[in-house]
Amino acid sequence: MTFIDSFPHLTHRKCITPTLCTSQAALDLVSAAFCTSGLSVSDYVLTLLEHQALAEFPCTINLVNNAKRIMKAFLCHSYSQDLAFDWATVTMQKKYSESIKNFVAQHFNV
Repeated sequence: MTFIDSFPHLTHRKCITPTLCTSQAALDLVSAAFCTSGLSVSDYVLTLLEHQALAEFPCTINLVNNAKRIMKAFLCHSYSQDLAFDWATVTMQKKYSESIKNFVAQHFNV
């Protein structure tokens, strides 16, 4: 029985493939730390990304360096793909809409 077995509500306790689980023991420890600390993974990630004082923190740098892979994972994950696609669509529409408005204003004195 591993330490993570004491947290039966965690559903990712089994390693499906070696590449999926770089280190099952490390995943077990991190999962248990989040469960026992009361800090959610999302709160941790948001704290790292929203506070400039943590910009050079190794975990922040790792998140930023892997942003494309993380976004792709959200787009490919069956539970989050619709939400991620909707967010990306709205974000790009706003970005391009602003760009078009600025272009028109600059070139046609509107």
